[in-house]
Amino acid sequence: MAKKKTLDQKIDALTTIVEKGFAAAANDIDRLEGKIGKIENAMATKDDLKELEERLGKRIDGLNVKIEGVQKTVDQEAVSRSDLQLPRRVHDVEEKVFGHSKHPKHLPL
Repeated sequence: MAKKKTLDQKIDALTTIVEKGFAAAANDIDRLEGKIGKIENAMATKDDLKELEERLGKRIDGLNVKIEGVQKTVDQEAVSRSDLQLPRRVHDVEEKVFGHSKHPKHLPL
């Protein structure tokens, strides 16, 4: 016949099971802390993001200035190219095709 366990033996067995569970949980927590530490080391801080935002903002502002300069140059070249006389030519084509021009009367040809 199987030997009947005493209350102390049952408590010891239960204690062993609980201790193993806590040891496994502690091991899992240690592994998670290690992974979190690696993530924290690689993660950008608020200051890093603020600095990056400022740098990108300055670069974007610089690009806007360059674009505006190119646009002004293109506009000046288009205005100064009187040899093409685009408004006059469009007016003439509209007169021939439609019988009248849609060119605003207050603007020179």
